[in-house]
Amino acid sequence: MSTSKFNKDKLAEAAADKFIVATDLCDMLVKFSDLDNRSAHRIIGRAVRNAYEEEHDGFTLDSIKLAARQLNIELPNISEQVFNSNIDIPSLISLRKGLGSANPEQVKSMVQDSQNCLAKAHSFQENYRMSSFDERFVKKVSLFLNELKDK
Repeated sequence: MSTSKFNKDKLAEAAADKFIVATDLCDMLVKFSDLDNRSAHRIIGRAVRNAYEEEHDGFTLDSIKLAARQLNIELPNISEQVFNSNIDIPSLISLRKGLGSANPEQVKSMVQDSQNCLAKAHSFQENYRMSSFDERFVKKVSLFLNELKDK
């Protein structure tokens, strides 16, 4: 990590892409309805296609409803509040609480776990080097002393 470099401008540009939440919207449709994953992806895919064709710059609840109608998929009633929380990046991040998620608490926990693992690895490595060195040293001294005794 100490040699890693992050291009903040590129990261900000990617985060500003209105379609970056497409997978999250699929998850929302599956979570808040009885839709299967494939149908949810078809709906969101159609909504993206429609937006590109009509030169829109993102998702609206109406655009998702339209995509579902075009595919003859019955879309459950999704509230504006649920929809809005699934297109707002900070809100999405806070919703993700699973292991490995981008939630700030999870990230802090992963960093701490990584630091603990590195500390243990360094400690083990140092102990191994020392014990290995000590053992070799003792063997050489013993051999030397035995040689002296034999003379």
